[in-house]
Amino acid sequence: MCLRIIYVLVTLLLSNMVAYGQILTNGKCPVVEPMTDFKIQPFLGVWYEVFRFYDQFEEGQSCIRMEYTLKPNEHIGLHNYGDLPDNTTVVAEGDGYVSDPSIPARYMVTFSGSKYLTLFICSLFHYLFPFFMLLLL
Repeated sequence: MCLRIIYVLVTLLLSNMVAYGQILTNGKCPVVEPMTDFKIQPFLGVWYEVFRFYDQFEEGQSCIRMEYTLKPNEHIGLHNYGDLPDNTTVVAEGDGYVSDPSIPARYMVTFSGSKYLTLFICSLFHYLFPFFMLLLL
């Protein structure tokens, strides 16, 4: 019985953290390290969203998908699509490139001509493993 109460309390606490900030943290932002052995080729093609947090861009859309393509200049074409109820498709076009070849998982990305922002591609296993271990306790 005591273990069940602890499990419920931990679940409620973690749910509150997820609902409040969408990211599980305890204090300051974590130091994020990009993957050292990242290769883009396995990620090229079309990807479908299976779960999401609220995003104003995707409001009212379904069948959210992303297509990543390799451009001749070694940049990555970023193409995001979402279907609206009236059968039209919302499209966001972007561009990405590796800013430093010694860090292949650090990209500079932009959508719709906005300023380039840094994007780190990280191993989810590295960051989620401690969380899953907590759930197994």
